[in-house]
Amino acid sequence: MTVKAISAIERGLVNVPLMTLADIAKAVGVAISELALGIDGGLPREVRNLERLLAGRPRQEQAAIVKVLTAMFDLVQESRGGSGGEK
Repeated sequence: MTVKAISAIERGLVNVPLMTLADIAKAVGVAISELALGIDGGLPREVRNLERLLAGRPRQEQAAIVKVLTAMFDLVQESRGGSGGEK
C-alpha cells in the first residue's frame, strides 16, 4: 500500500474494505476496533473486536463474515445519509 493510499484512508477520503482494515490493523499490531473511531460501544464484543471474530476461521468463512458486516455498515451509513463501504 502506498503512502498516498494510507494518507487518503487517514483523512477519510476513501472507504476501506474490512479485509484491508484487517491487514492494516495486523501490520500495526492493533485490533480493527482500535482503528475504527466512534464505534458504538453498545455493539456485541465480537463486532467491536473484528480481529477476534475472524481469528482462526477458514478464509471462506472470514469472507462471508466480512460481507455481512459490510452490508450492515452500508445500511447504517445509508440510514444516516452517508456513503457506504467499498464494494
